[in-house]
Amino acid sequence: MKKEFKFFILIFLTLFLLFHISFYERNVKANEKGWIKITYELYGGYINFFTPDPNDSKVLYVSTNNGIFKSEDQGKIWKNLGLTEYNINSIEIDSKNTKIIYVSTEGDGILKSIDGGLSWKKINDGIEDLNVKFVRIDKNNNSIIYSITWSGIYKSTNQGLTWFKINNGITNFRINSFLINPKNSNILYIATWSGIFKSIDGGENWFSINNGLTDLIVYSLTIDYNNTDILYCGTDSGLFKSIDGGESWIQKSESLKLLYEVNIINDYSIYNILIDPNNSNVLYLATSFSGVLKSTDSGENFFAINKDLDDLRVRLIYFDPINSKVLYAFSLGGGIYKYFNPCIIKIESNDGGKVNPSQDIEVEYGGSILLSFIPDEGYFVKEVIIDGKSFGFIKTYKFEDLENDHKIKVIFEKIKEKEKIILKLQIGNLIMLVNGIEKEIDVPPQIVEGRTLLPIRWVAETLGANVGWDGVEKKVTVSLKENLIELWIGKNIARVNGIDTPIDPNNPKVVPMIISGRTMLPVRFVAENLGCKVDWDGITKTVIITYEIN
Repeated sequence: MKKEFKFFILIFLTLFLLFHISFYERNVKANEKGWIKITYELYGGYINFFTPDPNDSKVLYVSTNNGIFKSEDQGKIWKNLGLTEYNINSIEIDSKNTKIIYVSTEGDGILKSIDGGLSWKKINDGIEDLNVKFVRIDKNNNSIIYSITWSGIYKSTNQGLTWFKINNGITNFRINSFLINPKNSNILYIATWSGIFKSIDGGENWFSINNGLTDLIVYSLTIDYNNTDILYCGTDSGLFKSIDGGESWIQKSESLKLLYEVNIINDYSIYNILIDPNNSNVLYLATSFSGVLKSTDSGENFFAINKDLDDLRVRLIYFDPINSKVLYAFSLGGGIYKYFNPCIIKIESNDGGKVNPSQDIEVEYGGSILLSFIPDEGYFVKEVIIDGKSFGFIKTYKFEDLENDHKIKVIFEKIKEKEKIILKLQIGNLIMLVNGIEKEIDVPPQIVEGRTLLPIRWVAETLGANVGWDGVEKKVTVSLKENLIELWIGKNIARVNGIDTPIDPNNPKVVPMIISGRTMLPVRFVAENLGCKVDWDGITKTVIITYEIN
């Protein structure tokens, strides 16, 4: 029994591993484009920090041991902005005014430029520790800035003119990450070597929120902009998630451990985390030795996206400011890389036809794809909706130069059988059949001058037409949809949609008449000009009028 149980467990684990390895391989193959190296080093030397402009995809900033450099063409040409004498730790750009730039240094505090880096000024009034690791700007109020040093946090409420300490409650000043709640600037988080601390009063007081964290050396911290109760943090032990604003944490590292155990990744120490602002299910992790990992299910499973990434020691990852499909990675070796995620076309359709391709598909960024909509027999394409916009009835649609995901919904509908009204009137008979149902009329059809005359009101109103009578002109008008017929008692010329028309070119004696107080009109002329089909059964002397409604 024990041997059978062990054998069962072995088979289960083998299948589990094969499933996850297959999952990993499927996702890797979808990302054929790979990373593009922008630069490794400048003439200024080793790159120790990199950041894109928060509003302009073309503008990049780096710091080296020879100052700060700026590129306005995606890294092709670089311009030195000075600060060659400083040991620079980080660069922070004001998203509300990108000419305002803050630079943190080792030993010289913070420098600020208000002209896009043409000139710089130290802003250290109140800062006692001039070893500044990084600076963070409150995006809701750019007058509020935080400076993270080796001895704690300083805050400015006047764009760096003056600073004051906000360390009450923090027990470890080795701070790796600083986070501002995007919807409530009073809520702050820091990741330290003693876990995570939170403030709900703009930093005046801090308290630890480590319930569920099994590894208190926290390198990275991020928040879901679409649901600010959701947080992720990265440690040497992998990824942790909170869904209650940090009150409790759950480890989400099972997939990472599995990839590590089968040698797909080298480790799962997480230095940086990104959440796609357009799809909170999509996460990216920057790791110390395993490159960039991606999840499309909120961290349940991960796969590596490392094609052409020749340095897997990734320190920072950024989204392109215009399009979250595009990523930047900055490696420990000073390399800057750019990555284009494939675009996903989500396809939805109902029964009654098919879309070709028929399933959700991935298309290389910048690529194109043609979709066809093929109804089954007896169906038609009623509507095609792309990203919420109706394109009506179309047979094909081509996506070109793709840069984003899209959703397409195709609605097929069954072709309705034409509805018909069939009238049967027999000469001399006061019973009219309407789709087989008897209906009594007060004057029977009659043959006059070899032509059948019918009581027009009974026929016209049954078809949905309107009948009018002008007693002065002795004129009958019959209208149905876009058709209008005018006939005069005793006259062999009628008017159809404004055009004079003979009632019977072969027999001028055929005219409208009044018989037994009822207006009798030539059946074939009126019915055919209303869009009906008229048949005559000579054996039973029956007129058959067929009108197709749709």
